[in-house]
Amino acid sequence: MPARPGKPDAAAYLASPLALAWRLQRGGLLGWGIGFVVVGLLFGALAYSVGDIVGDNPQLAAILEQVGGAGALTDTFLAAELSLLGLVAGGYAVQATLRLQGEESALRAEPVLATAVVRWRWALSHLGMALGGSVLIITAGGLAAGLAHGLRIGEPARQAMRLLGAALVQVPATWTLAGIAMLLFGLLPRLTALAWAALVAFALLGQLGELLQLDDRVRNLSPFAHVPQALSQPLDVGPLLWLGALTAALLSAGTVAFHRRDLREG
Repeated sequence: MPARPGKPDAAAYLASPLALAWRLQRGGLLGWGIGFVVVGLLFGALAYSVGDIVGDNPQLAAILEQVGGAGALTDTFLAAELSLLGLVAGGYAVQATLRLQGEESALRAEPVLATAVVRWRWALSHLGMALGGSVLIITAGGLAAGLAHGLRIGEPARQAMRLLGAALVQVPATWTLAGIAMLLFGLLPRLTALAWAALVAFALLGQLGELLQLDDRVRNLSPFAHVPQALSQPLDVGPLLWLGALTAALLSAGTVAFHRRDLREG
């Protein structure tokens, strides 16, 4: 059949770099969101029975108490699992940020940047998806966990809001990974895989650092080591503000570096 001409102008909701980034990344964001809802529901449902699960394993109970602080065993379990969700959300932040590299390597960035779209607007559109999308999936996971746990103990609304707040404190650490990915994309685009290496390193420091008896200075290299345990302790916003400032510096430096370098070809 002969090709038919399309509309002469794009719809208003497609006429911006952010709209393009949304169209390119919405499928991935939906997949991550569904996964976080499922995992959050599972964690929330298990929290009610965590006492029975670890009742015959005092070593596991001690680990959970050490991870979650001085609160009840259920709260320590939930704190540990929400921390894990934040770490996994860092994977989404890295993936969404490095979509910039994928567009550049596939030679799709050059036609866009040859128009009136300036580099920083194009870069910030994908960074917006990385930062905003990580907030959305963490919110989905926290609400799902709180709702599942609340339904089992008869407090769905209270627990949903409580665990949502505890989940959202992971956001600044997650954003730090997006900042690392952006800095590598701007300065060392051939070495962006180091962003994934950083994610793995932070995961190992968080999960195995104490078991391997690593020095606190080494374990504190992970941004997730500075996230307060909101369920069992009063919230200290100081570390969150420092992580936010670090993320802003990384994103700014990466964006400026990208603005100054040449585009890669393939």
